[in-house]
Amino acid sequence: MRSNRRFLGIGLLGSVLVYGCAGGGSTFSGIDDEAGADSSSGSGSSSGGADAGKAEGGQTPPPDAATCVHNTDCTATDLCSATGGLQCMGGFCIPTGKPMNCDDGVPCTDDSCNATTNKCVHTPDDGNCPSGEFCDTVMNCVQTLSCTPGDSVCDRLDTNACSGLWTCDTTALHCVQGAAPCASVPNAMTSCTAAPGGGDAGSVACSWTCDSGYVHLEYGNGTFSQVTSLTPPPPAGGCECKLGGTTDKPDLGFVDSNCDGIDGTIANAIFVDEVTGVDTNTGTMAAPVKTIGKGIMLAAAASPLKDVYVSKGAYPEEVKMQSGVSIYGGYDASNAWSRANANITAIDSPNAVGVFANNLGAAQDIQLFSITSANAQGQTPAGDGVSSFGILIVNSTAGITVGGCNITAGQGSTGADGATGATGNAGTVGGPAQGQANGGGGSGCGSANGGSGGPGAAAGTNAGTQGTAGTQISGGGTAGQPGGIGSAGSCTLTGSSPGGPGGTPTQSGGTGGPGPNGSAGGNVGSFDSAGDYIGPAGGTGNPGTPGGGGGGGGGGGGTTHGGTPVEFPPCNCGDNNIAGGGGGGGGGGGCGGATGGGGHGGGGSFAIGIVSSTVTVAQTTMSTGTGGNGGKGGDGGHGGGGGLGGNGVAGGVDNNSCSDESGGTGGNGGAGGPGGQGGGGAGGTGGASVCVVYKGGSPTVTNTQCANAGGGQGGQGGTNGLQPAANGAPGVATDQIASQ
Repeated sequence: MRSNRRFLGIGLLGSVLVYGCAGGGSTFSGIDDEAGADSSSGSGSSSGGADAGKAEGGQTPPPDAATCVHNTDCTATDLCSATGGLQCMGGFCIPTGKPMNCDDGVPCTDDSCNATTNKCVHTPDDGNCPSGEFCDTVMNCVQTLSCTPGDSVCDRLDTNACSGLWTCDTTALHCVQGAAPCASVPNAMTSCTAAPGGGDAGSVACSWTCDSGYVHLEYGNGTFSQVTSLTPPPPAGGCECKLGGTTDKPDLGFVDSNCDGIDGTIANAIFVDEVTGVDTNTGTMAAPVKTIGKGIMLAAAASPLKDVYVSKGAYPEEVKMQSGVSIYGGYDASNAWSRANANITAIDSPNAVGVFANNLGAAQDIQLFSITSANAQGQTPAGDGVSSFGILIVNSTAGITVGGCNITAGQGSTGADGATGATGNAGTVGGPAQGQANGGGGSGCGSANGGSGGPGAAAGTNAGTQGTAGTQISGGGTAGQPGGIGSAGSCTLTGSSPGGPGGTPTQSGGTGGPGPNGSAGGNVGSFDSAGDYIGPAGGTGNPGTPGGGGGGGGGGGGTTHGGTPVEFPPCNCGDNNIAGGGGGGGGGGGCGGATGGGGHGGGGSFAIGIVSSTVTVAQTTMSTGTGGNGGKGGDGGHGGGGGLGGNGVAGGVDNNSCSDESGGTGGNGGAGGPGGQGGGGAGGTGGASVCVVYKGGSPTVTNTQCANAGGGQGGQGGTNGLQPAANGAPGVATDQIASQ
């Protein structure tokens, strides 16, 4: 209840609140319903009950007085005049002789008498309420202003077009304020101006001024300009660039920290775009080159060195890094060289290496690329499987950072099979006897020689000589024993007998033993100094042992003539002595078979290979292909055959009138034993499938993902003739591992 007149008094008439008012210098006192007196004019009043024609309180209503409940029910043509006011007393509108009292009893309303309409006006005034509350014409100050959809209660709240439009919530049935018509933008102050004559909260003019130290960048005609005042529609980034930076290294947050218009430094870059670029261009943002390799070449030749910024698209090349030149993908040449994760910059190498960094002497980046290497083919000159690398970094200790990349390595190739062992050399044939002289032993492997034959017996009734045994190498076949001696012939005056034959060995030299098979290699290979990965090969077998040397044949026995009784003069024993024949030499033992070669290891599949380098890998997804299969192990070589024994010869013969006799024949030498089969080689290890493989210091790896296709199968082992060699181990498959 806020009025344009001052409050003087209050009285009760029946159940109706009646307020006194003053205006134009006169006063009006309240009516006391207990005394029934009217003190406004000093006129008399009765102290008892009222007359029938009088209003309660002692006032007599005019004959045409209107009935009422509240003062505001009373109307007249001159309510607002100094003497035209009415007051509701006893249910009738009674003249007061004063201006109309319009107070409605609600403190927050502004109450007044409208002289034009001669009615009381009650205007809600939110300023009469505490902050955040509204004036309700019935409830006084309230926190929510009640309304009915379609009424005009909320319209009065639309006093500021820039604050937001008030409407009646159809569910809650109270006034709610909508969003301000001018949106906020980053790093800028919002200004809102209502349209001339506009009461609608939507009829506004919005503008924005960049905060101190911030600007918005606009691209046009191949250059960027800095803007500080923005008009609708504002850019999504607002005043996105903070002034003050002199250099801007590209980052995965894509922040333009030097406000030159791109994430990075335009003046410090060679630009590459496979769509519009030409390799004869200079590499500026307006005239990019076409290939990453050309961009790196221009950047490395610049003074000072520059980096390479690459637009989205496919680049079918193996990228070879140069010291001091970083490469950054994710740009879009068709959109003012803006940078985003959605701009896929793909290095699709036709070779088994996607990106190769060797001997880099400066810290540099490989950032925001999709890198794919091809499947490896063939074998190295040594027979090892070839590996596939998404990125291979060798001898670069200054620090290489791989960030925001998606790397996929191809498959490793199969390792070569191990060679089959060569057949061992055969032992030589034992020497033949020559008359009474014995034959020498044949040469064997090492010292597994044949024994010499026994010499024939001297002429006369003498026994032959025993041959010698063959030789056995430690672990080799057993030595052949010599043949027996030929017995001596007999002679008497009446008769004689021939010399006995020398013995031939009944057993040849023994067979050599097989060589042990090779063992399987480990499951992780090693890098050589050039950065080539060498998968573990299977172990080679061992040679077979030599066969035993054959024994020498025995020498034949000697004899002489004997007489006959009818002959005269008689034959004398000793007149015609006959020698025995020499024994043949034993054959030499054969050499053992050569070793079977181990199968070569399969090539690996590695997303990132690191050799003696300092590397950080962050926010990167890696996938590997299958490792190549290991090669088969070779079979051991067959043993060489033993040498044949030398032939013995017949003894001497003498024919005369007394008798016909001969010396004993020398025995043949025994054969040497064959060599044993060589040991088989083990199968090669299957190629590894690892996201990060390293030699030297371990890399720093954070926030990455790894998927493996699996290691290669191990190769099958060879054999030594008795049992197979071990198969190669399967290739390891894991996220990260150190090589040997």
